[in-house]
Amino acid sequence: MKAIFIDAVNRKVEEVQVENNLQSLCKKIGCKRTEVRKIGNFHTLLFDKEGLEHDVNVGFDLPQMGIVIGNALVVKDNGNGGYEDTILPVSLFALAINFLDLLNMKSYGPIAYADLGNVCITNQRVKAYESLLNIIGC
Repeated sequence: MKAIFIDAVNRKVEEVQVENNLQSLCKKIGCKRTEVRKIGNFHTLLFDKEGLEHDVNVGFDLPQMGIVIGNALVVKDNGNGGYEDTILPVSLFALAINFLDLLNMKSYGPIAYADLGNVCITNQRVKAYESLLNIIGC
């Protein structure tokens, strides 16, 4: 199955082939149990449900999705409770994601965010994410 792998450890986003079963999905992410967040009507973000319990010091922030600890996969829902090949372009996620070093975070209230620095980069990520939402029908 074609999926988008968000590799927080190596700070890259890439298209991968992974077997369409829970064990293979968990192995690729590097977890034992997955958490699921819907992306629009047709796609799902799978990530480590126990990310905060592990000694993981990396993650990413995806606009309107929040902070995710560790790695993740993006897959397309098949309408029957399973998954199939994603149809989303890797480039939209690559532009929208802000990789985080969780050991060097600044905390603002109840949520921690990395120092993004250049506002221009953040604006481009927001525009890329809005394009992503338009493609997936949100």
